[in-house]
Amino acid sequence: MNHSTNMTGLEALIESRLRHRVRYAQRDEFDRVHRELILRQSLLFNPMYQALFADQLRPRQVALFLSEYYHGSIAGFLREVMPLALNAYQEPLWGAYIRQIRLEESKPRNHAILFEEFMASVGVVAEPPRAPALEFIAASKRGYTLNLPHSCGYALAVEVEADYQIAVVAAFARRHFGAGAVAGNTWFDTHLDVTGEEEHARQTVVLSEVAVKDAADFQEFVLGFEHACRDTERFMSSLHGLMRAQEVDDA
Repeated sequence: MNHSTNMTGLEALIESRLRHRVRYAQRDEFDRVHRELILRQSLLFNPMYQALFADQLRPRQVALFLSEYYHGSIAGFLREVMPLALNAYQEPLWGAYIRQIRLEESKPRNHAILFEEFMASVGVVAEPPRAPALEFIAASKRGYTLNLPHSCGYALAVEVEADYQIAVVAAFARRHFGAGAVAGNTWFDTHLDVTGEEEHARQTVVLSEVAVKDAADFQEFVLGFEHACRDTERFMSSLHGLMRAQEVDDA
């Protein structure tokens, strides 16, 4: 892998997707978590993102990655994490927030189905989930149900980083399958538009500034944000390990 070229490419995505973002928070401390904390996370340069951006995956690895990504980050999130999160707390604002996220994840159609259609368009069918996806779903369930301030921070990190993550996957898909695989694709268009993950981040900031009551809550909020970043980094590292294991199997 050409690390310097690949790193520059990822840095360009960080610049375009994560820096100079619109401020939504009323208070400076929440703004710093929303717009600055993600930039200090090692997650952004994890080996799976590097391999994707460099288009290093063989066909079998591509199928494995897309299948696990589908289960862990999309279908598992919508079908397992969100229903559990909905009833995690008595706070009405939290319930309204989760219901709104679930509603938006169904437009224009269920986003898991949209990603299945993308996979079908490039000749990939989802396989049964393996350990990386199953472990990530379990970790996400913990993050969304630990305590309310923690879950607000966790949810914010999920939405902020997902914007970047999807941009990485889109860059990979363009290189590997051709620009036509992404251009006009409903799943990518929906998530990379400012009304996608960015709108979810705005909603999470608005919720957090109401639900996080005091200094102790704010500390939990920050811990939740960092917790989500670590969970996603572990998921991506596990996926990279799965890719490496496939290389051995193919040898």
